[in-house]
Amino acid sequence: MFKFCFHNPYSAPETVSFYIHVGHIPSEHNLAKDEHLDPVNVKIAELREALESVTAEQKYLKARDARHRHSKFM
Repeated sequence: MFKFCFHNPYSAPETVSFYIHVGHIPSEHNLAKDEHLDPVNVKIAELREALESVTAEQKYLKARDARHRHSKFM
């Protein structure tokens, strides 16, 4: 279990955003050996990881843009 605490010493409302990726680390005996992996499946896993990274970055940039646009009009 994780706990996040935030404190805002100012009276103005603040927005806090963050991204949490939850996964698990497989045990050593559950790891596939190189000779067992199909190169296509390895590439698919690498692409999936890269896509998740790009998606997370896009979400962050959209939220940041929205915050900046909102703060200009306040």
